[in-house]
Amino acid sequence: MAEETLQQLAGEHGKEVATHLYGQEINSETYAIAKADLLLKGEGQAADNIIGGPEYSTLSNDAFPSREFDFMLSNPPYGKSWKSDLERMGGKTGIKDPRFLIMDEELEENAVEEGTGEDDLGGHEDADVD
Repeated sequence: MAEETLQQLAGEHGKEVATHLYGQEINSETYAIAKADLLLKGEGQAADNIIGGPEYSTLSNDAFPSREFDFMLSNPPYGKSWKSDLERMGGKTGIKDPRFLIMDEELEENAVEEGTGEDDLGGHEDADVD
């Protein structure tokens, strides 16, 4: 349904969009169900883009670090402790993953004025959408 709505909206604005499904799931059973569902629907390419197992926490192990996405839905891992994820990400005060850094505008402005640049603060540039 979401893909149909996206295609309709794009068409109304004279745009073309392509959707590609990627996913990761920490719970082995849920991963197997998701992958099987895609295979049964004949969406083998999408099924190949689903990664799963206990080592694939969306918090501390980005399964697609080299991919850039224009849109993403994400749920934190429910039903499990986040303590080991927090430790792997650098602890409460040392989070190194730019997906989880929150920048204050004033802090960012001061950093730019001091010549450190946004990249030094862990920021990243968003991809353009055609």
